[in-house]
Amino acid sequence: MVSSGISSSSSSSGPRRHAVLVATGADRPGLLDDVSLFLHEHAVSILESRVCLLRGQFALLLLVRGEEDSLRTVDHDLPRLADRIGIDVRLRDASSESASSDHTPLRLRASGKNPANVVHRISHLMRVLNVNIENIETGTSSDPLAMANGGESAAFELEMDLSVPRSTPVMMLRQYVESLARELSITCDVNPL
Repeated sequence: MVSSGISSSSSSSGPRRHAVLVATGADRPGLLDDVSLFLHEHAVSILESRVCLLRGQFALLLLVRGEEDSLRTVDHDLPRLADRIGIDVRLRDASSESASSDHTPLRLRASGKNPANVVHRISHLMRVLNVNIENIETGTSSDPLAMANGGESAAFELEMDLSVPRSTPVMMLRQYVESLARELSITCDVNPL
């Protein structure tokens, strides 16, 4: 239910700001409908969204924008939404600035064995090089031939979207990634987005 002081009209002239709504829980049909209706009723716009589903559990990230009063009311009313639809949900402040032009967007793709070690080693390398990982997706696939021959039963594939600061030479990043790929016996490449 919308608080009495909030209107869904955009006639109000208060300052607007950005926030990120983070929701997690057991998946079921209608969750996004419930969350988006709640935001609409509070006069808050959804600018971007990401949804991930793993083994019946979901994670939802929404970049939202609204007037300060509307976002304050959303934050106040979130516990009731969470109780009503059975999810964990939080609202966090977010910068209104867009991606900086002094960063180069790249995509790293890798495949091989032992995904936990590979994710750790690659993410550590990015940390050392001051490269931000903006998105990561990993998955495994069964290899019946390898299983029949007594080998490992699953291979992984990984994709990372990177934001490389201009102070980190892309050629140097590629050399470090190639060296790490050889060490870990994986295939890996880095290309422009």
